[in-house]
Amino acid sequence: RLEADGVMDFDDLLVKVLEDQELLDTFRKRFSYLCVDEFQDISPLQQKLIKAWNEGGRELFVIGDADQSIYSFRGSDAHCFEKLKKDNPKLREIVKKTAKEGYWEFAEEADLDVYEEMMIRGMMIGYGKLSAREQRAELETFVPRINNWAVCDSCCSTYKFMKKDQQEWFSFLCSYLKSEKEYEIRFAVVCMLDFFINETYISRVLNALANIRHEGYYVKMAAAWAVSACYVKFPAQTEILFQKGSLDDFTQNKALQKIRESYRVNKEEKERLRLYVRPSVTEKSKQTR
Repeated sequence: RLEADGVMDFDDLLVKVLEDQELLDTFRKRFSYLCVDEFQDISPLQQKLIKAWNEGGRELFVIGDADQSIYSFRGSDAHCFEKLKKDNPKLREIVKKTAKEGYWEFAEEADLDVYEEMMIRGMMIGYGKLSAREQRAELETFVPRINNWAVCDSCCSTYKFMKKDQQEWFSFLCSYLKSEKEYEIRFAVVCMLDFFINETYISRVLNALANIRHEGYYVKMAAAWAVSACYVKFPAQTEILFQKGSLDDFTQNKALQKIRESYRVNKEEKERLRLYVRPSVTEKSKQTR
């Protein structure tokens, strides 16, 4: 009936684009890089479109959390991350090969104004055969050069060496929380999120998050993301942050939103957590009138 009426629904539009090679080529020419947020909520059809637009994944970055996939009723598929790895193995292959065969040559010659070289340069630190001293020195050189959340988060995920000697690395990260630079703080928060939400460090992570005082959007979003991850694993300890009012309004409300979107939190908890949602600036102004 839609076709007879000359109209299309949203999925029809996506199919139309996928079937029209000329239209696909037109869209590809409109951007150099493709970033997808809330990746866990895309449908298989949307993932096909992303793959088609991106031509192999060399300029693709996605962010999301499979544990927060809540739209399966409308076709989202939390297995999208596994499919992405199968579709786009090239970048990590390049990084691993470079780290193994020519680490220091690439480190010296990389043009960090080029997105791909910046990404490889940062991820190499996680894959290179470096001593702890070299890893620290490399991070001290690289972290101040981070200028976007995609490079920050992708590179942080490779620094699995932080799972060892956690006391030393946690102290290292805490030094960046004192920075005035947005992405240096985000680097520390994302690394804590990736490697330090455990029994030993949960109290210290929560304390670090509670004491962040930076107005940068990407700092606040990272902090909210980390708080939500802390709640999923350690709900009682994390809820104390909300009770004490330790977080700024934006971070608290965004963290609560992410927690309430997670399927790993039950309905009763989600309803209770609504009590901690703070009024928006608009709502506050109405209350003072």
